[in-house]
Amino acid sequence: MLALRVIASDASTTSTANQISDAWFGTDGDNVNHKSQYYACSGDKLEFNPFINSNEGIVNGVLTVSITETVGGTDNTIIQSAATAKATTDLGADLFSEPDHVMVCIPPGTNGGWIAYAYINSSLSVYNDLWCNYVSAQMHEIGHNIGLAHSGESSSYDDQSGMMGYSYSDSDTKMCFNAPKNWQLGWYIDRQKILNAGSAEQIQINGVSDYKQTSDDDTILVQIPGGVTDWYVSFNRKDGFNDQTKEGGDQVLVHNRPKGVGYDESKLLAKLDSGGTYTGAPVRITVNSINLTASPPYATVTFGTISPQSNPTSSPPTSSPSMPPTGSCNENPKAKFLWRKKVKNGNLKIFKRSCKWLGKKNENKIASFCKKKNKCHEDFGSAEDTCPDTCASCDPCYERETALFFVKQNKRGKNVVRNCGWLDGRDDKDTLCQNTDVEGCYGLASEVCPGTCSVQQCTNAQGSIFNQD
Repeated sequence: MLALRVIASDASTTSTANQISDAWFGTDGDNVNHKSQYYACSGDKLEFNPFINSNEGIVNGVLTVSITETVGGTDNTIIQSAATAKATTDLGADLFSEPDHVMVCIPPGTNGGWIAYAYINSSLSVYNDLWCNYVSAQMHEIGHNIGLAHSGESSSYDDQSGMMGYSYSDSDTKMCFNAPKNWQLGWYIDRQKILNAGSAEQIQINGVSDYKQTSDDDTILVQIPGGVTDWYVSFNRKDGFNDQTKEGGDQVLVHNRPKGVGYDESKLLAKLDSGGTYTGAPVRITVNSINLTASPPYATVTFGTISPQSNPTSSPPTSSPSMPPTGSCNENPKAKFLWRKKVKNGNLKIFKRSCKWLGKKNENKIASFCKKKNKCHEDFGSAEDTCPDTCASCDPCYERETALFFVKQNKRGKNVVRNCGWLDGRDDKDTLCQNTDVEGCYGLASEVCPGTCSVQQCTNAQGSIFNQD
């Protein structure tokens, strides 16, 4: 990239060449600059570096050019043309033959109240004085260079969740692009998912700023294709290099844009909190929860309508509990189970892993995880529950001595859980097995311990079954 600092006969840019270089490339200590922000927002995939050649006039990606024209009352395009022509002369070569991008920083005083402009799918962008130093203007205009159109909500510019909306007179705006732009750029192709109309699925969505804390099994972008329009769903995590997003921070956002990945405007349609629903897309979008204390944070979103599992009847059975439904053992490789919990600085951190991750472990590791990781938390079940194929736990009579079930809530409202081994020797085992009240993420004794509870067809001569390792 090469920035042109323009000195006209009657004015020069407010910023020095060194300050312009610092704002674009961080060459003098500016930690939030065009280069750093694009690099972070792209998941370290796109890096803009200062143009270097043998011309001694270029210092840290900036060339100062002096023109004979006056800027006072002059149209900016005249100053642009004069500056690029002078730069070509000074370089002794076509200005646009070597740098990937040329940014023209024009002194104040030209006609109109313009901020900046750029040429689409091109290499040239032009800035009105100090706007050459502001990250949001830089990223917006270079965004046009690389094929991005505007992002709107009620007008062409007013989606403030990303950089293709308004620009801000602030040198350090930590914000990235919205979901349609990120999909178009292809930076998160390893964390994106396509859901077709009629789909019914629950997905945990992470934010762009947590990309490095996620794996290929995680999801950051969801696309719902339509006839002539595509919809996009994302979790606009307000943190790190996206900490200054101006709209929809820590909310689930719904956008759409004309079908494809060419130059087209996107539109912000909904900003959803936990419990929010949007019905304007080909599938219903419902935010089940937003967990900001997890590591990394995530939003759980249901697409379509997922039929709830039927609960046991409230009246106690008169005989042994009935046979639990036969499992399909069709596990989702991307499904997450609770790996571990950790309290740090007073905050509970939730760590999860996928069935695909578990399946890559050796036999002993898998057995260890399936046996020991038997706790759950909110949206995450245990490895055995979540990954029945990998853990070989699909048999409806499957039972493990250490598996946990719900017993009751104590006076402080805390859920009390016990394991099947504890249940086996209890005098009140029948009462516990016939319990149909459950709170939290743990199942009933009759579901978790079908052998111990003498569920029909799940008993042996001793009255209980434990799967041994």
